[in-house]
Amino acid sequence: LIINNSNVCGIVIAAYNQGTPVDNIKVTGNAVTGTAPPAGQLFPPHGSYIGQIVVATDGPFAEVSNTHVVGNKLDGSELPGIVVHSNVFGDVITQTLIQDNVIADNGYYPGPPATTPNGPGVSQGTTGIALIAEVGGTDSPSPVLRHTNVSGNTILNDTNGVWLCGTDHTNVHQLHGNSTNPIVACHAGGN
Repeated sequence: LIINNSNVCGIVIAAYNQGTPVDNIKVTGNAVTGTAPPAGQLFPPHGSYIGQIVVATDGPFAEVSNTHVVGNKLDGSELPGIVVHSNVFGDVITQTLIQDNVIADNGYYPGPPATTPNGPGVSQGTTGIALIAEVGGTDSPSPVLRHTNVSGNTILNDTNGVWLCGTDHTNVHQLHGNSTNPIVACHAGGN
């Protein structure tokens, strides 16, 4: 149980060091409680409970593979509930499974749209699951997010169920809940 974790995410699986892979990680059966943002808020207030589960590459040529995020319950998050984010040039995230999670009352990326052009911001609305490769920049090679399977998740009280940006070979099926937009692709696309 992760609750009242101020100013930071609940669970983070991340690769920061160049050439050092992170692989075969399982995040199962956790409860993560954060604070959903007030409508239209641009920046999380100091001391807010961010919540969320994150799988990310944050250093050049970092790699995360074979991560399973299964059977978790997330209630409230200042940012999207589950985020898979390939951030900088040469990064690769592959073979991620997001399955049988219950995700409710989440947020979006703060700040003006230019700050996070590939992620869901306040104008796009709250998001349960965000799959983002920061494509479209000038750095080469572009970050990669591929072979992601999103299956059997329930997303409640969010505008967007699954946000796709710059993804490749992504399968989303058996999505449950009441999202206004079950699947949304950013301007850079996602498949």
